[in-house]
Amino acid sequence: MILLDSSALLAALRREPGGERVAAALSSGRSALTTANLAEVLSVLATRAGMPISETLRTVDQLPIEIVSVSREIAIQSAELHARWPRSGLSLGDRICLAAGIVQGWPILTADAAWLRLETDAKVELIRSAAGLDE
Repeated sequence: MILLDSSALLAALRREPGGERVAAALSSGRSALTTANLAEVLSVLATRAGMPISETLRTVDQLPIEIVSVSREIAIQSAELHARWPRSGLSLGDRICLAAGIVQGWPILTADAAWLRLETDAKVELIRSAAGLDE
């Protein structure tokens, strides 16, 4: 399974650089998104693209992606990440995604180069070079 961060899925949906790597992961039928990251994706599409939530949900529901609920173990791991790096700038969605990747042992695709500076057990892979990042 390949876990997608919100930034990665949004890059694919917006056809941004690196989105093709995410599209390949989606095509494999072995990609996943946490419920926290689902909320982020729906919110960003609704607020920045002006799409109604129902339309954004239809868009995501058509993707071959497994939605992973946030378990107690993932929540605890997320809290541990926050306690370790309280000033890292990681959002709750970022921490949940990292925590899910650690707990499940899945690699994570992201557009957020800052994640590479963290010393975690997460297997983080950037979808594009740091020079091409806008987030």
